[in-house]
Parts: sequence; structure tokens; C-alpha cells
Amino acid sequence: AAMCSVILFLIHETYEMISVMEGDSVTLNTDVTEIQRDDQILWMFKLQNSETRIAEIYKQIISIYDNKENNERFRDKLLMDNQTGSLTIRNIRSEHTGLYELTVISGKTSLKSFSVTVYGNIVTERDSITLESDIKVQSKDMLLWMFGPQETRIAEIYNQNMFMYESNETFGDRLQMDNQTGSLTIRNIRSEHTGLYKLQILSNRGNSYKRFSKPCLERKK
Repeated sequence: AAMCSVILFLIHETYEMISVMEGDSVTLNTDVTEIQRDDQILWMFKLQNSETRIAEIYKQIISIYDNKENNERFRDKLLMDNQTGSLTIRNIRSEHTGLYELTVISGKTSLKSFSVTVYGNIVTERDSITLESDIKVQSKDMLLWMFGPQETRIAEIYNQNMFMYESNETFGDRLQMDNQTGSLTIRNIRSEHTGLYKLQILSNRGNSYKRFSKPCLERKK
């Protein structure tokens, strides 16, 4: 009679949420005490539906993937501990907000996810803040600003025409958009404006996204 062998790989998964101020450094810990020679540790960065390999240790060789076009956001910002595989992001920016996925293969497979939110400077209620697009709008460009987990549309530029969705009760008439850059200013900001802002840029130069996490942390007295 034929005999069948079944190899069972135990997968253990954990999830951690981290908030950090822009300009600080943050370390994502693997909880590995010491890497063995045949261990593999893989770090991925996930944003929208894309997943990008950013760092890896295999057979005790460290590889940092920060020189490819889609990894520009991490250039010269990543450090990996050669004993534990923990990943440090230096001088972190709002564009580093997202999901970091860790896979540790060492006899068994462990998965760990880190949801990292990067906050900008402290905002005081009734102040104004500007979310910079860092581009110059061309005639055929489309820029779309969205807010919150539902990605509610709040402002838009298309064919150099601006549209402000002031029917949105959260913002009313507080929004102002620069017609040259598409940067968005929120005036007289309130606590309900705390959250994630997303900018989608569609142009003949390519499509891109920017994320801004803006909290109201202080109240004016």
C-alpha cells in the first residue's frame, strides 16, 4: 500500500497599529530573538491594491529594495537589524502611511502586519492647513481629493476647472483649492476634519496617489 506524507506548516498571524509623527523614526519589530542561517524574513509595503517588496534577509544576507522606481518613497530611509530582521524607517513622511506586512519563514511561517499612520505637525482647531500636491497642474490633468474611510469626494480639478463639493456637511465652505498646483487648504479646521485625506492624480505622465493624515490634537482656549 502506498503511504502519503503530509507536511503541516503552522502559520501564526498578528496585527499591530502604530501612529508616529512626521520626521520621527519608527521600528517595526519582528519579535525574532536571533535569525538562523536558513531563516527568511521578508518585508512588504501594501498600498491600495499594490504590494511592493522593500526589504529581505535570506541566508543572513540583507537586501534593501529602495532603488527601484516604485520604491522611491523609501530611498535611504530603511535600516534592517541583521540579528532580528526588525525594520526601521528613518525620517518618516506621510507617504509612508500604509500597511507593512512581515513574513518570517523559520521551520514554521509567521505573518505580522503593521498599520502605520504618519501624522503631520500638530494642528490647532480654527487654524488653516494646506495639503500640498507637489505638482503643477497641466491642461489635461485630473486631481481628485477624497476624505475618510469611505473616500468621500471633496474637491476636484479636471481640464483646469475646479469643483468644490460644498454640499458635504463636514466641510461646508471651508475648502479652497489652488488652481495652479491643486493643493487643498482647509480653513477654520475642526475635530471632525481629523482623518485620512487622499489625493489621486491622473495625467499623461502617469497616475499617482498621495495620502495625508491630519489630526486636530489641540483646542484653542
